[in-house]
Amino acid sequence: MTPVHEKIIYPPPAQIALSNTPLYDMIRFWGRKPHNIVRKYIEHYTNEGDVVLDPFAGCGVAVIEAMRIGRVGIYNDLNKFAHFIALTSSEKVDLNELEQAFKVLMEKLKYKKYDVLSELDSYKPYI
Repeated sequence: MTPVHEKIIYPPPAQIALSNTPLYDMIRFWGRKPHNIVRKYIEHYTNEGDVVLDPFAGCGVAVIEAMRIGRVGIYNDLNKFAHFIALTSSEKVDLNELEQAFKVLMEKLKYKKYDVLSELDSYKPYI
């Protein structure tokens, strides 16, 4: 018979939380867990292709990290704002397309800039 202590899967060694990456710095979320620690636990307890379920996912750190290392992430949370953060944070972005859209936006704003400033100058708040 196998001793009980040989059946136990011990957690990975302690980690220090790293600074957030730009992905996780876009929006502050009160319950966000350190991405590097979440990733380490997922790597330790799962294999590539496994399913990672986070039933109280918040802003989606566990699901996003699972997808980044080849696992299938299943997200669930009742908070619609947290769901929006997770959804937009996990979207793949074509950087060339984003840069082109930004250039178009800046061109449009260049011509409107003076109109906006003149509107602000003439603004008189009601007192």
